[in-house]
Amino acid sequence: PVVRPLSHPGGVSVAAAMLNAMNKEASKNILSVLEENNPELGASIKQKMFTFEDLIHLDSQDVQKILRDVDMKDLALAMKNVPQTLVTFILSCMSRRAGESVMEEMEFLTNAKPRDIVAAQLSVVETVRRLESNDEIDLSVMGGG
Repeated sequence: PVVRPLSHPGGVSVAAAMLNAMNKEASKNILSVLEENNPELGASIKQKMFTFEDLIHLDSQDVQKILRDVDMKDLALAMKNVPQTLVTFILSCMSRRAGESVMEEMEFLTNAKPRDIVAAQLSVVETVRRLESNDEIDLSVMGGG
């Protein structure tokens, strides 16, 4: 039988979508075996499984828990170049004063490098994953198991 590698276009995204659709335990088990056998591929799939933009699909209480653990400078940087609907949603999950502070910070970040923005988004996503693995938030509300 011909085994097609997951590195062909869309392969990692398709694998991530499949794992997102499974129940959490099965998904975790498959991902951990995959990471043992191919750490690079495992990391690529894990990155695709939850993105910064997916925050908009969470309920505001979970987003509030996430924001408590996120550095506000990282958050401001992470929100550069994302849809305004996402920015509005995230800001609606914080106090008015904190929101104003983040908006101010965003205004200062005029020359933010794309790789720094991505790094900040990944930092937020890591917080999301940590909170989920500690069962403090539930990502299954996004349609995954």
